[in-house]
Amino acid sequence: MNKLYYLLVFLIILNFSYAIKIKKRIGIDNNINNIIIQPPIVRDVFISSENLKKSGDVTAVILGENFGIHKDKVEVVFGNTKVKILSVLPYLIKFQLPTNPVSSKVNVYVNGIKSTQHSRLEIVPIILDLSTDTLTSGGNLTIFGRFFKPEEYIIKIDNVKNGCILLEVSKNGDYIVCEVPPGTGGNKPLQIDNTLNFSNRTFSYAPPAITDIKYNHKYNNLILTGQSFGEPCKIILNLNRQEMECLYPVYDNISTIICLPEEDLSLLTPFSFSIEISVDNVKSLYYDQL
Repeated sequence: MNKLYYLLVFLIILNFSYAIKIKKRIGIDNNINNIIIQPPIVRDVFISSENLKKSGDVTAVILGENFGIHKDKVEVVFGNTKVKILSVLPYLIKFQLPTNPVSSKVNVYVNGIKSTQHSRLEIVPIILDLSTDTLTSGGNLTIFGRFFKPEEYIIKIDNVKNGCILLEVSKNGDYIVCEVPPGTGGNKPLQIDNTLNFSNRTFSYAPPAITDIKYNHKYNNLILTGQSFGEPCKIILNLNRQEMECLYPVYDNISTIICLPEEDLSLLTPFSFSIEISVDNVKSLYYDQL
């Protein structure tokens, strides 16, 4: 009788232990009925633009299946590093990237079960902001971001020959400095190859501005000096309320234009005038009297 009793107790304990192992294997949570029968699957992983700043933590997002809802049951391994998990949904995991990350594979473990597929997160520079929207006649431009590396970046600005010449990359990888050549025009997209541009900022040269004007009686022309002149440039003269266009403007450089009016201005002197000058649809007005 005693032998039969002990045998029965042994079988009950054995079955109970086996049941616990099975529950752990298939992912049954005793506290909440969260059952994950299938192993986790990683479909994609990317850096989140949400709350991304010039410094501080960076969040990455994993898309997939069978992640469950319990953060304490999930592990994420980025390369060889177990990372901090921020939130878990059945189809989405947010985690914090480690300091100075490099491109690596991402694996997910749920209740110790490894994902059947993995994805690779490529760490590329991210553009977040520019130090200024405008530069008068060229100069240094700082591009703020994350993950800049000490390498030779090619920085392109729409319709600007040779783009922005790289001068410096910060040791922390949070900004680069480049030199913008003189030029004209506005709302120029800035692009760096192999980067993510999370900034909607565009670069513009300062609008054209006339600082002085002289009338040459001998050649019947106006010599305009100022800044940010360029081609195509449209110049409208309003002389004594008579509007005329400046024909065939001659550009000595982006700060001097020789304007040939349609009429002989010597017949109109003395006169008051206004000049509207526009470059790439960026306009500026100038008033004076000769």
